[in-house]
Amino acid sequence: MRIITYIIVILQFTSISVEAVIHDLTHIMFLLGMPFFLGGLKPRDRIATGETMCGLLGLSLLIRWYLSHRILSIFTLVMCVVIVSTYGTMRSHAAVRSGSQRIIDDSDLLRTASVNSDLPSEKGGANPEIPPKNAADNPSSPESTSPIQTLPQNLSEESTESSDLSSSTTYVLPPFAERFVAGGSTFFNTGVPTAYQQTHYQLGRRVPTDQMGLSMESALVRGYYLNDQRIQWTGMEATFGAESIVTPVYRHRDGDWVSTIKGEFYLNLPFEKNRFYDDPERRSYAANWERETFEISQLYVGMRNEAYDCEVQIGKIWTPFGRFEERLYTNQRLDAPFLRTEVIPWREIGVLLRYDPKPFVLDVGIVNGGHDLDTNSSKALVSRVGLESERWQVGISVKVQDGIGSEDQKTYNNVCGMDASVRMGRWKFASEVCYDQHGLYHDYDPNQIFWQKSIYYRDVNKAEHEAIGGWGWYLTSIYEGNSWYLSGSYGMYTPEKIGNIQHDRAINRGIVKAAYCITPQSQFYSGIILETDGFIAQCDRLRDGTTAISGFEIGF
Repeated sequence: MRIITYIIVILQFTSISVEAVIHDLTHIMFLLGMPFFLGGLKPRDRIATGETMCGLLGLSLLIRWYLSHRILSIFTLVMCVVIVSTYGTMRSHAAVRSGSQRIIDDSDLLRTASVNSDLPSEKGGANPEIPPKNAADNPSSPESTSPIQTLPQNLSEESTESSDLSSSTTYVLPPFAERFVAGGSTFFNTGVPTAYQQTHYQLGRRVPTDQMGLSMESALVRGYYLNDQRIQWTGMEATFGAESIVTPVYRHRDGDWVSTIKGEFYLNLPFEKNRFYDDPERRSYAANWERETFEISQLYVGMRNEAYDCEVQIGKIWTPFGRFEERLYTNQRLDAPFLRTEVIPWREIGVLLRYDPKPFVLDVGIVNGGHDLDTNSSKALVSRVGLESERWQVGISVKVQDGIGSEDQKTYNNVCGMDASVRMGRWKFASEVCYDQHGLYHDYDPNQIFWQKSIYYRDVNKAEHEAIGGWGWYLTSIYEGNSWYLSGSYGMYTPEKIGNIQHDRAINRGIVKAAYCITPQSQFYSGIILETDGFIAQCDRLRDGTTAISGFEIGF
């Protein structure tokens, strides 16, 4: 496998001229780090991991041919950082797994010996069939000086394999391991549903028996104040609001098959109708304020075979593109990086196939490509391939389609990207890099647009049947404490220059959010978004790039 990797990289270096030194250096770092990385895995995981690494390098070859070299350099650098940061972790996990298994076996043996020695045999006295091998095996022996401590009763063998258990006789679980033992999805505020934390991205696990049947996976109600100065020209930039999220789910097991029916529904207060429609540009944004009172965020049926680690879903599903790690505090998803609000769609309607033998993950979907039901005959292919564990993940995603919308209003809709994240105790660091193609196929008047329209002038035409390119990135850091949740992100999107000054401007966006857990089911949150501003935007108004949100939510 390593020889194949060397061949791929040699071909990559010899077939293409060197454009940037950092690009080649990061590839060399990747090569040097890969053998050590694979050495930290269990033997059964090395083949799948090595093949995936080679596949990622092969795919990077194609990206290097056709796409921006800067994107690939950043992605390779991120992968090198992930390899270096997870090398020690993976090696320690391998040692911990073997040590934890030995602890379990020894503990079971000691408990069995202890129980059998206390039970009277048919002839009376202790059971003579299991004599102690030595003094250390006999708890009642005076030569045994170290106390014997058994594992907690609520700790299963499966959770032990995924936790950082010490191999010493004092079984003290670190904070990260307590997360698995308790069964919670996060350190912070386990009682509040994490509707926007995409827990469905996690690797497939055997669904516990107590989660079968009809249940309410999560529900919350929030009240908030929102002030979005980016849309000051609408006269609707500040408002109080309330909204709710309800997530019912039904599961049924039949052998290795688990069938699922899941919904995620939003209840939203609509905006007032007294808007500024006094000029064509304002009227072209009318659809942006048509907020549905009852919104179907997800609704799908699925079947999973746990023996073969595969699953199929059909309906309105999460978009299998990249990984988004932050919490969001509005149903409009305003408080997310630019790539997530303008480039990568949150939901798709179609069919999703997943294959996820640990640590490999492959998602392939055939979807409409738009936000709701399709308006033309074309369908999009969206896919992601990656490696994932409880502490880190890395992947490559792509979405291709000949455009969305009917012919006269057709818009380009192609995206490719890379993502990576790593967890270090209570901290998590994540990043995404994307290249997209947007813009109108034909010379269509932007003021005649009647669908939802970007305030960043992405709905423009460069030339007949010519897409507009652009690339962007963001970095996110997250802290999850017992009472506090803190997150900060910064990113930039740079569109292709087409001679339209409003479209060609690079957008920088920084986001800071904080939430305090008042009770296990309630929290107060606040956030601020700062963007590039100071230029003439809609309706000849000066753009103010500040957005603030603050609110209170209760969930169960």
